[in-house]
Amino acid sequence: ISMPRDSCGSFPMHFVGRSAGTYRIEIGILAGAAGSYDLELREQRRAAPEDSDLLAAQSAYFHAWQTRVQLDRKSTEDALAEFQKAATLFKRAKNTWGEAACLTGIGLTQSFLSQNDKAVATLNLAVESWHKLNNRKGEALAMTRVGWAEGQLGKTEMAVTHIRSAVAQIG
Repeated sequence: ISMPRDSCGSFPMHFVGRSAGTYRIEIGILAGAAGSYDLELREQRRAAPEDSDLLAAQSAYFHAWQTRVQLDRKSTEDALAEFQKAATLFKRAKNTWGEAACLTGIGLTQSFLSQNDKAVATLNLAVESWHKLNNRKGEALAMTRVGWAEGQLGKTEMAVTHIRSAVAQIG
């Protein structure tokens, strides 16, 4: 997995083995991505039919970030489509964390594409989602992005209000 450092707290990873047995997880560090890692097994169970949506959503989400960091317009538009696909799959899998993360990625990408009105609407949905999850870091990140998009729209007072709220949220 290669993506920007997670700003929303712990990142839940999902793995489904094809058969019973022992599996090995390897964590490697990419250039410039040094840090500490914790791995916690939260659930061990038999695979369920809905797991396919969850794994497809996770794959689309990571692919969106890998595409998004290329910064050219075509890659950014492709990343937006991948984030939207992932959000739909996370929603179908009833994974609210993944859906909130995708909404944040969608809004950030819309803003990068100068679709700031859309970005504000999407990021406000992300703020609500993170709030429902009681994820202050995710909520603050989305609020900061709302403020940035509002600033691009010339809504300076609203932008400052959102950014100050974000700072207070994690303060």
